Amino acid sequence: RLIKALRVGDSVSRQGGDEFTFLLCDLIDSKSYKNLIQRVLKAISVTYNVDGVIGNISASCGVTLFPEDNSDFDQLMRHADQAMYQAKLAGKNRYHLFDFNTEEYLQKKYTSQSEIEIALAREEFVLFYQPKINMRTGNMIGAEALIRWLHPEKGVIGPVNFLPQIENTQIMVSVGEFVIEQALLQLNVWLNQGKCWKVSINIDAYHFTQENFVARLRQSLAKYPYINSEYLEIEILETVAIDDIDLVSNIITQCQALGVSVSLDDFGTGYSSLSFLKALPVDTIKIDQTFVRDMLDDDDRLLIEGIISLAKVFKKDIIAEGVESVEHGTVLMRLGCDLAQGYGIAKPMPSEEVYSWANSYTADKSWSIWADSTWEMSNLPLVTAQAEHIKWVQTILYAIDNGYSDLPHHELIDHKKCQLGTWYYSHGEKYYRHLDSFKQLEVVHKKIHLVGRDIISCIDEGKKAKALSLSKTLLALKSEVLDCLNILQREINF
Repeated sequence: RLIKALRVGDSVSRQGGDEFTFLLCDLIDSKSYKNLIQRVLKAISVTYNVDGVIGNISASCGVTLFPEDNSDFDQLMRHADQAMYQAKLAGKNRYHLFDFNTEEYLQKKYTSQSEIEIALAREEFVLFYQPKINMRTGNMIGAEALIRWLHPEKGVIGPVNFLPQIENTQIMVSVGEFVIEQALLQLNVWLNQGKCWKVSINIDAYHFTQENFVARLRQSLAKYPYINSEYLEIEILETVAIDDIDLVSNIITQCQALGVSVSLDDFGTGYSSLSFLKALPVDTIKIDQTFVRDMLDDDDRLLIEGIISLAKVFKKDIIAEGVESVEHGTVLMRLGCDLAQGYGIAKPMPSEEVYSWANSYTADKSWSIWADSTWEMSNLPLVTAQAEHIKWVQTILYAIDNGYSDLPHHELIDHKKCQLGTWYYSHGEKYYRHLDSFKQLEVVHKKIHLVGRDIISCIDEGKKAKALSLSKTLLALKSEVLDCLNILQREINF
């Protein structure tokens, strides 16, 4: 529908989840985009008939115009994204044009390059560290170093608000060398504390492909002869290698000769291909957070399975970023990815907080029970069923907030026709019907459907307070279902 709504020469791409991006070219004037956007919104709103189930959806759209918005691609995307959220706040099913004159934009406007140079000289930059853990063992294996600007007036400023301003400049090289130096200093501190954690640093494409990059890296390592270079890891975006893959491969090899490992960051968002992965001798593949974030209720779970399989074929380590919940981690482990980072584990923190965090951190029990088990991919439908159950509950909870439900009627009233029920009475009965936990699952699953149906009835009748009260029962039953599934998985694996 989206493609048909556009003109020849326009483009549409799916960014992940339910987000799409349009590139509209050769507009006659600054207002001619309006008819195109209205056509898109109209195309989306036409009724859908899926297997006899009628549904309607709407869209919120954010717009920015080039060259009025004279930004690079990434910044144009961010501006359009900001405008999209303004459209949502205004009531959805509409579009909003990014406005440079808004107070929000003026406050977030990029700082000048000279200010960044001065801040670097004044030592206003620091590194925060986001722990990486092995979810099976609960042990911290390392941390990603993330730069922050401690601005004397504005407080802590994130990298997205100043790094784009210095892309492809010598200032970026200076900032990158600062990051390398600070990471090595921190490694030295942690090693003295008896912690052999690997620190990964993000290196910009312009800096990484400098002729003297490896020589400068060697000099930095030489300042710390007691640090084993294997504790330093460089993260590069997969787009770094597109322009000159031979050059980048050569630099990676030289870094590895120094003992420094290299990770391919944001894998899957750019130009990923078998030939591309084969040509780059990286040590680790990092699954992008956009896939991980949507994996519980999206086909991105299948993409993650594919990426993990590729990593195993090419003998690469694999780590996932963007783990925001216990469920994210559980599904990743079942798919074969044990290493992770994300807000569900720990947010980036000052270096002085990491040591105490690591000593007090305990992995969720639903992760630790898998420490000594392996998982056969033939049991993957069970993992998928678990994720679909979480999605089903979330949909009902969202309905309480929104005042209506997008859940298909048959998935609500019939416990056999939701995704979990479909699995239970097909693949589940075929393989697990002899297990007591499987039989108990059916009892709890029937109960949760009855409660879900009551909640939707309350919503339809305008009884939000009662729906909220029932939501506590719904969450309790959700936990019971997940407990049954966890017990079932343990019985299968042990």
